[in-house]
Amino acid sequence: MILPGLLLAIDRNLKLPDRVISSEFLTIEGKKLSTSKNWAVWIPDYLENYPADSLRYFLTVNGPESRDADFSWREFVERNNGELAGAWGNLVNRTLTFVHKYFDGRVPAGSNAEGQRLLAEIKSLYAATGALIEDGHLKEALKLVFEQVRACNKYFDSQAPWQTVKTDKEVCANTISVCIEAIVNLAVLTAPFLPFASAKVFQTLGLAEVSWQWQSVPGGSPVQKPEILFPNLDKDVIDKEIAKLGN
Repeated sequence: MILPGLLLAIDRNLKLPDRVISSEFLTIEGKKLSTSKNWAVWIPDYLENYPADSLRYFLTVNGPESRDADFSWREFVERNNGELAGAWGNLVNRTLTFVHKYFDGRVPAGSNAEGQRLLAEIKSLYAATGALIEDGHLKEALKLVFEQVRACNKYFDSQAPWQTVKTDKEVCANTISVCIEAIVNLAVLTAPFLPFASAKVFQTLGLAEVSWQWQSVPGGSPVQKPEILFPNLDKDVIDKEIAKLGN
C-alpha cells in the first residue's frame, strides 16, 4: 500500500508495480533493530572494514523471505570465511593461480566427460535461477548456485591437477579448462548477488561485457593474476562489533 501511494504522490502517471515482493522482519543479535538506541549496523561503518558483497550474500542467504531472520555477527563471519572465502574465493584463486604457475598465464584448451557433466549442471542454472530471481526467491536461487560452487571444488580435488601436471599435462589442461569455464559462468550467475566479486572475475579473464547467457573463454586467452575475492575475517571482530551495539 505504501509504495504505490508514494509513487502516486510523486506522479499519478507513473506505472505502478504489478507485484510487490515483501519479506518478514530482520533482527540484530536477537533484538529488534533500533536506530535511536544504536542497535543497528551502519553501512558506512561496515564498508570501512568489510566487503559489500559479504553483506549482500549474508542478507540474501539469511534473508527473512518467509519468516523472521536474525543478523548475527558470528554467523556472518562463519559464512564469509566458509562459503565466500573458503568455497567461491578458493575455487577462483587456486584455479587461476594454477594457470599462471603451469600454463604461462593462458587458458588451456580441453575437457573430459566428468567436466562436461559438471558444466551441463551449471548451464541449467541460467533458467532455474533466473526463474527463481524473477519470482523473488533470491535465497533459493543463491543456494542453487553455491551447490555448484562446491561441486566445482570437489571436481578440482578429484582430478588432482597438482599431480597430473607432472604425469600427464594434457589431462591436467582438460581439468583446468573445465574449471575456468565453470568459474566464468558461476561469476555470471552470482553477479546479481555479488556484483563486485563477479566484476573482478570478469576483469581477470578479460571479459568486458557479459550477459545472462552461457559464456566461454577461448583456449590461449590471457589470464591476469587473480585478486583475493574475499579475505578471511578474524573471529575477534565478532566481539568487537557486538560491543558497538547499543553504545
